[in-house]
Amino acid sequence: MKKILSIFILVLNLMLLTSCEIKSLFTTAGNKTSKSTTSKTTTSQVVTNPTSKSTKSNSSSNTTGNTGEGKFSGRSVDTVEIMSINDTHGQLEEGTNYNMSLARVDGAVNYLESQNNQKYIRIMAGDLFQGSFVSRFTYGRCMIEAINAMDFDVMVLGNHEFDWGLDVVEQYFDGDESNGEANFPLLCANLINKTTGQRPDWVKAYTIINYYGIKVGIIGCIGENEESDIATSSLGDYEFTEELPIVKECSATLHSLGCDVVIYACHDYANEGATFRTIAESVSSTQYIDAFVAGHMHQEEEEYFRREDGYLIPLVENYAKNGSFATITLNLTNKKSTSGTIHHYNKNSDCVKNSTPTSDVEAVVTRYQSIIDEGKIVVYNLPTRLSSKQDVANYMMDAMRNYIKSHESSFSYTEVYVFINTGGVRASSCPAGELTFADMYEWFPFDNRVQYVKMTGSQLKNYVSRNYSYNVWSSDYDSSSIIDSNTYILAFSDFSAKYVSGYGTIYNTNVIMYNMLKDYFLSIK
Repeated sequence: MKKILSIFILVLNLMLLTSCEIKSLFTTAGNKTSKSTTSKTTTSQVVTNPTSKSTKSNSSSNTTGNTGEGKFSGRSVDTVEIMSINDTHGQLEEGTNYNMSLARVDGAVNYLESQNNQKYIRIMAGDLFQGSFVSRFTYGRCMIEAINAMDFDVMVLGNHEFDWGLDVVEQYFDGDESNGEANFPLLCANLINKTTGQRPDWVKAYTIINYYGIKVGIIGCIGENEESDIATSSLGDYEFTEELPIVKECSATLHSLGCDVVIYACHDYANEGATFRTIAESVSSTQYIDAFVAGHMHQEEEEYFRREDGYLIPLVENYAKNGSFATITLNLTNKKSTSGTIHHYNKNSDCVKNSTPTSDVEAVVTRYQSIIDEGKIVVYNLPTRLSSKQDVANYMMDAMRNYIKSHESSFSYTEVYVFINTGGVRASSCPAGELTFADMYEWFPFDNRVQYVKMTGSQLKNYVSRNYSYNVWSSDYDSSSIIDSNTYILAFSDFSAKYVSGYGTIYNTNVIMYNMLKDYFLSIK
């Protein structure tokens, strides 16, 4: 099955790249280069697994993290140092604005470690892969190699890990070195396959790290309400169960296994951290959490949530695409955390300015330079600066409208209107001038396909009035010009299909938005 999946990915890469007219990628994107030689000492230990719900259990084992033989050994410490990034979205290279390369982040963290004479537990809090040209056309392989080279200890599953189907991500955690392999466990305690009622055995509920003689447990989850942030076709047969019961059970298990410190990392921070607050206030002394690591909202967060014993649990989240990274220092007394302090770092921080990007991570960039260079091919020259999501989306919506008008002849209609879910438009500005394949891809990085539905004018007005604020709409839409009895076409991405399905038959173009926009630019170039 794994060989079939690898062949499928190779073929799919070639098909997509042919459509994009990027000829030289035939021999680079699909061929998976060898994994970074950076390694980490790990062992496996079968432990009691928590149930995901009161009615569902999971019999797969969890995997311990670094045993302390190497990275976390050689001295005693009175702090636990934690470092986190989140929502990297394929940001391998240096960005044009505030985005740091992963090599630069690694250099800065190494600098902090040298200043403190102490290593950090490194946590990637979800949404590692999707978002850049080079990550998309290697199916995240380059990102796995980079995070391996950075010696990360754990990754939490994010909603965008589902974008290519979870089978693609599974390759990097299946023990098969030939298709790329992560040197760290993937955590998501509340991920359940609805058919089996189990968590996949390659996804772990938690991991245990021997940190300079301090036993640290890390629990990972995804936000329980994030199913709505994933296209139905990509989510497949998975569901996310409630966080609180599974976190309490995992924490109790970790404490029973002798963990001195427990960290909860979750790809979520909805409603100002409401779930984190609930967890902090609900855990008992045998379930205590000592630090929170969040993701998903693309914002810097520094919060403290009070436990029943008065301890303030520090929480961090960072800007997306390496806009910042965070550290938490847990101060210990008799191996127990008594307080925590938070710091955020960005491109202007001293540790970044005083350090150099690491060669191990830059070597990953070099391995994929040919693909990166293909992304620099100019596809269009923008006549004016784009200064809003509406400006960016207008090009995509023009492409969708033109495509449907040139291909739909099975029924008559008055006009085609288009909307794109706000989260599907990933850029809000772009300078005038040359637009590259990579630029265009980062506008619309998800593999969503264009779909449409025919509806009456009255249905169209009803849908728009109920859903206007959640989406970016065709700028020419005017409800006063809509005739109730006429037939119209409403176009959208397949991500939004679940919200439109009640209005009629959905027609699928089977064309990925990125490719439709590329063809449109080439036609008007």
